[in-house]
Amino acid sequence: MFYYFSPPFSIGTTVHTVTNPDHILYVDDEEALLDIGRAFLERTGGIAVDVTTSPIEALRMILSGRYAAVVSDYQMPEMDGIALLKRVREAGSRVPFIIFTGRGREEVAIEALNNGADFYIQKGGNPTAQFAELANAVRQLSGRRKAEIALHRSEEMLYRAQSLAHLGSWEFYHRTGDLIWSDESYRIFGLDREEPLTYDGFLAAVHPDDRALVDTAYRSSIADGKDGYEVEHRLLRSDSGEVRYVLERCEHYRNGAGEVVRSVGMVHDITGRKLAELERVERHAELQAAYEQLAAVEEELRSSFDDLAKNQQRLLESERKLADIIDFLPDATFVIDTSGRVIAWNRAIEEMLGVPKAGMLGKGDYAYAVPLYGEARPVLIDYVLRSDGASSGPYQAMVRKGEILEGETYLPRPDGSQSVIMIRASPLYDREGRRVGAIETIRDISRQKQVDAELLRRHEELQGTYEQLAAAEEELRSSFDDLAESQHRLQASEERYRRISESISDVVYSCVLESSGDYTIDWIAGAVREITGYTGEEILSMRCWKEIVYPDDLAVFEREISRLSPGMSSLFELRIVSRDGSIRWLRISADCSDSGSRGVRLYGGWQDVTDQKGAEEALRETAAKMESIFRAAPTGIGMVVNRVFTEVNGRLCDIVGYTREELIGQPVRLLYQDDAEYESFLQEMHAQIREVGTCTREIRSRRKDGAIIGILLSITPLDPASLSRGLTFTAQDITERKALEQEIEYHAVELARQTNSLAVVNRKLNLMSSITRHDILNQLTILLGNLSFAEEAVQEPEVSKYLTRVQGAADRIRRQIEFTRDYTDLGIKSPEWQRVTDAIQSASPQGLPVENEAGDLVIYADPMLSTVFANLMDNTLRHGESTTRTRVWYRPEENGDLTLVWEDNGVGVPAGEKERIFHRGVGKNTGLGLFLIREILGITGISIAETGEFGTGARFEMLVPSGAYRVLE
Repeated sequence: MFYYFSPPFSIGTTVHTVTNPDHILYVDDEEALLDIGRAFLERTGGIAVDVTTSPIEALRMILSGRYAAVVSDYQMPEMDGIALLKRVREAGSRVPFIIFTGRGREEVAIEALNNGADFYIQKGGNPTAQFAELANAVRQLSGRRKAEIALHRSEEMLYRAQSLAHLGSWEFYHRTGDLIWSDESYRIFGLDREEPLTYDGFLAAVHPDDRALVDTAYRSSIADGKDGYEVEHRLLRSDSGEVRYVLERCEHYRNGAGEVVRSVGMVHDITGRKLAELERVERHAELQAAYEQLAAVEEELRSSFDDLAKNQQRLLESERKLADIIDFLPDATFVIDTSGRVIAWNRAIEEMLGVPKAGMLGKGDYAYAVPLYGEARPVLIDYVLRSDGASSGPYQAMVRKGEILEGETYLPRPDGSQSVIMIRASPLYDREGRRVGAIETIRDISRQKQVDAELLRRHEELQGTYEQLAAAEEELRSSFDDLAESQHRLQASEERYRRISESISDVVYSCVLESSGDYTIDWIAGAVREITGYTGEEILSMRCWKEIVYPDDLAVFEREISRLSPGMSSLFELRIVSRDGSIRWLRISADCSDSGSRGVRLYGGWQDVTDQKGAEEALRETAAKMESIFRAAPTGIGMVVNRVFTEVNGRLCDIVGYTREELIGQPVRLLYQDDAEYESFLQEMHAQIREVGTCTREIRSRRKDGAIIGILLSITPLDPASLSRGLTFTAQDITERKALEQEIEYHAVELARQTNSLAVVNRKLNLMSSITRHDILNQLTILLGNLSFAEEAVQEPEVSKYLTRVQGAADRIRRQIEFTRDYTDLGIKSPEWQRVTDAIQSASPQGLPVENEAGDLVIYADPMLSTVFANLMDNTLRHGESTTRTRVWYRPEENGDLTLVWEDNGVGVPAGEKERIFHRGVGKNTGLGLFLIREILGITGISIAETGEFGTGARFEMLVPSGAYRVLE
């Protein structure tokens, strides 16, 4: 078998000259095998072979660059073939490398190819054919290598030339629309090499203003029968947006009918030259424009100077008018700019505060506040300028109306009194809407405040007189209405009482003691019908309400009622018989009083407690059941309050060896070996209860007889928020379980030790077996090679017959060794889920079709599943005789299993051989293939049987257990 791999050629690879004949290096630790190999290869002609048994020496020889190819064994003492390959590739050498080894496992081939091997050939076949295949591989790889080197040189020279000249090339195939560009063309246009390129894509890269020019040049050259065209245009790079100038030339190639089939062109980046030309033109134009502009600017400056002088005069006049308006305002007014400096101080404020304008203009740092408040601090005008809406400070009842603030405060007078002033402040803006300052006006409203106060006093006096008159009138009217109001309140009170009585869920009653000794109800209200089933009128019509008392409870009625005398009360429970015959429990309250002429009376209520009685009964039954469970439970159960036993069951007593009386009232510490262990347990218990609400721990406890036992405690607090309310716990004696766990742990450690020992022995045996197989296969290759030479040299038929027998024996030895290799791998790796289709594809050779209906079926099997299908295919090819196709399908079984079927249209298997073919040694070849299949499948419980009909083909049915397969969706 062989695997072929062709790595891509990379620019930058070191190039070595190789002369004919092809000079190769053959590396193997068997000198005899080297001699046989060199003889076979050199006799084919055109190949010269150097040999070495040392991989380290081989590395030095390879890196000298002398060899067209390297052939290396896999398993060698100093360094295996894969390691040598890695060292060669790490050193930068791309020399073709062939792995030639007796190791036939698929993973070795995959590892070789993954690490850069070009060819993989397995030893052990016919030496003549094998070395012929090797020679052919050497020639192919050497020829390909020479072609790659030459191509690389040519491509590199072209790439460098185009890059230096900024000259790109392209080809366009008209029938297919394929457009091929060189690397330099992509660089000039700034396009991504990964994007598919078309003629429309090329036009899109041309500057929008030049696309029509370029398209017309291309199309008219074809329509007019020209041999090509030349056009200079701009392009717009998509990667940077940069505009570039290019010169483009094209030649057309036509077929016999005159149709253009291919266009070849070049594109030259002339941006540097073009920009230099444009720059010269632009500089000339700029100088001319600058001269003309200079003359215009001079005239414009002269005109602007005149306008500026006029505007400045108008501004001075406007400011003077504004200052006069502010100065003659009747209210005290001043203005500040945004920096807080005073820019206006009118006459009214001079008179109010006695501070002249000259002494205040231009001042800042709240100087305007000193005459007002005796200190420099923010005033209302400053709050207007603040954007944060600061508080009003000392101002009373400050209000904001848009951007205007208003407030009142007190101003001290020279005579010691205070005047009330009202202040308004607002911001000032210029014509562009920029805030330039603020204005504040101050008005003395003391007189207005005095007038307001006098008016308020007079209003209050008039209001008092009016209220006195109204009170006298009301008193007269009240005397007249008292009686009517009293009657109305009485009626309302009775109505409220009736409504309350009807809305309650209980019954209230009043009854009188008759001369007969009966208590007759004369008033009843509430849920009478709901509780008794009778209406209130029906109860009132009864001679005595004990008529509805359950007969068994009449004694209770008589006892509780007859003992009452005025001033006494009673609360008791009894049963009644409702109208529908059901029994209901009532809780009855009765208060006895002497109403004089109305006689002795009872007042009270009935409360229906039937549901409560039922719940209490159910609770008693549950408590009784829980008590039975508590006493009979096979697990120790107890309760602890404040670290003292308050309740324990019999099983707990059995576990710890104490009686119930000995444990109740004793501290929990009694069962622990020492204080330290007990305190440690308490800390762990509290932490676990805080985290999860319960605690489960294993502890060591001391029985009454002094024996130490293991106990598994499960603790639950009655109230997780307060452990002092008590804990309940269960206790299991795990002494025997712990002893068993220790014994199991000991045996597990011992088993692991023995397993490791067996694994070491197994690795040694596998290594020895692998080395032995490798060495035997090498010797077989030498033997078969020399037999091949001997058959060519010997002319005597009798001797040739013996040599043929020897060759057959050697072939059988080789097949036996290959079987031991496969059988050694059996069961080494853990089973895994595998897609049946993938296993079939990796095992099916070309030439024999497989109708694969397995789809997405996945089964749990040994990693050697592909070997199963490879051997089934080998069996079909060897024994099917007339086989032209195979089929793989599956069917689910009723019991949940699945049958996977491999069948062919060959001759089939005779009835008497269907089971024997799976025995070791039975068959026309090695007799090991089907035996190995059954072993591989049996690892995961899959069975196999041959169920075909002899003469119509073989059928192998593999029964996959339920749970060991699935179909992917």
